[in-house]
Amino acid sequence: MRRGNIQVLIKSEGRILPEYQVETLDGGKTVACYIPSEVGKNFEICWRGDTHLDPYDTSVRCDVDGRKAGGSYCERGVLNGSRWGIRETPDLRRPFVFAPLVTTDDDDVAAGPEAQLDLGSIEVRLAYAVRMGRANFKRSQLFQPGMVHERSKKMGVQCVSLGNGRRCDPHHKTHIRLIEGRNSLYAHFVFRYRSKGEEMLLA
Repeated sequence: MRRGNIQVLIKSEGRILPEYQVETLDGGKTVACYIPSEVGKNFEICWRGDTHLDPYDTSVRCDVDGRKAGGSYCERGVLNGSRWGIRETPDLRRPFVFAPLVTTDDDDVAAGPEAQLDLGSIEVRLAYAVRMGRANFKRSQLFQPGMVHERSKKMGVQCVSLGNGRRCDPHHKTHIRLIEGRNSLYAHFVFRYRSKGEEMLLA
């Protein structure tokens, strides 16, 4: 999907996933669509664009199933980045994998915070930011697959899990500060993923 000169897309097993029912929301700041997903397949979130003329650098933040899934700090210029998993150590990352939705008959789940998760969604937010410094890697909260009460299960909805760890380049955390004001967040992309075949009903 595109907003202005920014493009965000989802790749799975090296292939760009098709987008269905693309729509603009929030006065054009948010773009949303449906994409097909297949259990057991890895995927990555990719962003492209040109921010040479922007007033500030850009923070790219990703959320998967309503959970924080990391982000990147991008200096002004050519944007060309991706996020394919969650880093567990400075040099080990576990990839995103489409997975079956886990259900339970526990009524506490139906009434608890797990019931509020945005299952079946991948969100990317781009906002203006400045770099404040760097720090050593700190492991974030453990990313767990979503769970819903069996009465709440929606047709075609899956969830995202994490695959086996892969070695990657060492990483230092970048501390940033978002620019204050209404226009700090300048683009929001929402991908609603559904089991392969189900998304065709939405086309």
